[in-house]
Amino acid sequence: MSKVKNFFFALKKEKDGSMYMSRLIYANLVQKRVLTDSQKLLVKKQSIDVLKTFFVVIIFLFPFGSFILIGVNFFPIRKYIFPSTFSKYFFDKKT
Repeated sequence: MSKVKNFFFALKKEKDGSMYMSRLIYANLVQKRVLTDSQKLLVKKQSIDVLKTFFVVIIFLFPFGSFILIGVNFFPIRKYIFPSTFSKYFFDKKT
C-alpha cells in the first residue's frame, strides 16, 4: 500500500474507533449499561488517541508546525505524540 492509502486507512480506523467509543460512553451514561473491563480499556485508549489527535492538530496550526511534526518523526517520542493507529501503519515497520 502507498503511504496515502495507509494514511486514509488509518484515518478511517481512528474514526471507526471514535464512533464505537462514543456509543459505549452513551450506553454507559444514558442507558446505564455497565461496561466490561475490555470496553473500559478500549474507551481509555481511544480517549488518549483523540487527545493525541487534538495535540497534533494544534502543533500543525503553529507557524512552521508541519516542519515540527516532520522533525518529530526522527525521534523516538513520536509514539507518544501520534495516535496509535498512525504509529502502527507508519512507524512500526520491521523492514
